[in-house]
Amino acid sequence: MVRRGSRVQSPSEALTLSSGDAVISVAEMIELEKRAEARGVSKLQLMECAGKGIADVLAEKFPGQRIVFVCWHGNNGGDGFTAARYLLDEGVSVRVWFAGVEEKLASEAKANFSRLPKNIFTNGVHEAEVVVDCLLGTGSKKALEGPLAEAVKEINSSCAFVVSVDVPTGVDPDSGKSRGGFVDCDLLLSVHDLKKGLAKFAAKSEVVDIGLKAFV
Repeated sequence: MVRRGSRVQSPSEALTLSSGDAVISVAEMIELEKRAEARGVSKLQLMECAGKGIADVLAEKFPGQRIVFVCWHGNNGGDGFTAARYLLDEGVSVRVWFAGVEEKLASEAKANFSRLPKNIFTNGVHEAEVVVDCLLGTGSKKALEGPLAEAVKEINSSCAFVVSVDVPTGVDPDSGKSRGGFVDCDLLLSVHDLKKGLAKFAAKSEVVDIGLKAFV
């Protein structure tokens, strides 16, 4: 397994990425999901597809490795819970660090959180060979603070290989800007398509198809 040197960012560090050619914006992604929902594809079904796709990529790229998902309250966290379940069913060594509060989980994320066994949960990434960042996705543009900032700091301090799902936590998917730190990922798994502000990550990005192409 490829391991990396640890990197610790200062809280004030800011990142601006070159947007390059836009692939899909957050607004366009939301519109696609609305079209899918209007034709009978629920958000829960899309999360199931995303989780399965993420799990398939991780199982192929990191066989036999200890994987820890780091999750928060929203749909990005829900994708992580779902992927962890698929990997667990396949016998992969997988743990989940839920850095949030259960009462604040979004409905779809909560549905998948509740399907995980209690003994899968951990506190931190110290045992990981692969860390999967599922903290924040396309819906958050705020600066990192509190438990989120601490989780990002721990991820970046780890010597594990770091995978971010859809958006490296802390980076605005439309502008590419970051305030208060961001996850310095080694691989980005883009759900449906690379987001327009993340063009600089294109060389280390892989697309996870969740079935939205029919609604483009």
